[in-house]
Amino acid sequence: RLARAKKVISTRHSLVAPPIDRLAEFKYAIAGRLCDHIVGICEATVVNLTRVHPGLAARTSCIYNGAAGLTLSADAQGRTDNETVLVFVGRLAPVKNLPLLVKAFARAAEKASQLRLWIVGDGSERPALESLTAQLSLSSKVVFWGEQSDVAPFISAANALVMSSHSEGLPVSLLESFSLGVPAIVTDVGGMAEVVRLSGGGLVVPPGDSEQMAAAMVQLSFDGELRHRLSSLAKAAFMEKFALQTMVDAYMTLYDPRD
Repeated sequence: RLARAKKVISTRHSLVAPPIDRLAEFKYAIAGRLCDHIVGICEATVVNLTRVHPGLAARTSCIYNGAAGLTLSADAQGRTDNETVLVFVGRLAPVKNLPLLVKAFARAAEKASQLRLWIVGDGSERPALESLTAQLSLSSKVVFWGEQSDVAPFISAANALVMSSHSEGLPVSLLESFSLGVPAIVTDVGGMAEVVRLSGGGLVVPPGDSEQMAAAMVQLSFDGELRHRLSSLAKAAFMEKFALQTMVDAYMTLYDPRD
């Protein structure tokens, strides 16, 4: 405001979830009143934010995250034709609830021996997850790829993206997967569940329920027709709603000086 900017816009990318940082949210309540617009990157973030900050509701709206679509990689990581690869892409952080993902995979692999799990990313939870994988005798079926500057080869080779978060906004990895027609299995939290339902491009399971997540993994593993249908819906939704230019156009309407 001191710089005399014509428009000030703030975005919220994650949910306000317990434990709430009350000092940070107090500061945001003040700063929000100095913004012309506040954008939630999905309807879930808008509802969550306006519940915590009802005084900001009049200036808050939704613009879905957009992503630059990935190109199907010629260097896709190899998998054999008889394998079904599930891939996680993201931070290995507590909020992602990755122990549940590994335990669900262990259940699923008992019924579908062709399943493989790729974990792409790094973080504080990696040592514990590697230990859990060894304890469950999954070392031959679970691969930790670490942090990668280019995730296209991994998503290109996968049959489905899997996310098990406790809390989540709208992860770019989900949109990137949709751009390649890779369907998703996600927990029913935040914007990722919202987008999967909106697109029809995946399966939604209750958060914290390893049994239902395992069942979804087995279902996608054996049902090629379902995977094909979800893949088509995911790609169509990306092109219509989540392409980068769609997001840019929506933001430019907010910056329009005639507003």
